Amino acid sequence: MRAARWVPVAVVAAGLLLAACGGGGEPGVPAPPPTPPDLTGARVMVLPAQVGSPAQLDAELAFWLTDRGATTTWLLPDALQRTVDRSPAWRVRLDALPRRVVDTGGGDLRVADPLYGVLRRLGAVEDTNVALVPVAARPALDSAGVALDLTAAVVDIRAGRVVWLGTVRGGASESDEASVAAAAEALARALIP
Repeated sequence: MRAARWVPVAVVAAGLLLAACGGGGEPGVPAPPPTPPDLTGARVMVLPAQVGSPAQLDAELAFWLTDRGATTTWLLPDALQRTVDRSPAWRVRLDALPRRVVDTGGGDLRVADPLYGVLRRLGAVEDTNVALVPVAARPALDSAGVALDLTAAVVDIRAGRVVWLGTVRGGASESDEASVAAAAEALARALIP
């Protein structure tokens, strides 16, 4: 059996995206994300974006996900952090957890601790087995201006398995706020066709 390797999610995402596009396509533009799992009727925890991400990203994701996915119950970052804060023994900042996955070979990706342990406990408390984890938000130069590349993962909490990993690019805009909104909308559209 091959030993598991710890790999930053961004590196894994980049590798998957390059493989998906066969190395071709327009340089610097993310390949279309893979087909997401069906989230209809599911309860999905939405972890907050990491520290250092654009300030309004969580609010924009909450807006676009609830707007497009009306049949999905979205457990949003503020509510999840309140759940964590109610337990004095649970000293966790959900926006400061390392976003790493274990590559177990054959394209099988799993989230690593401490994120995995937090997802398991939160999933038990919130009665859900699915989490949406914003992995990275990076500015990108586009021919029309500044855009935002947003990478996210959908995780099966029971096994810690990443069932979907994709990067979307919001339309370029003259303002940072509009770029963040466009990226959040693009992610919602990718997850809820």
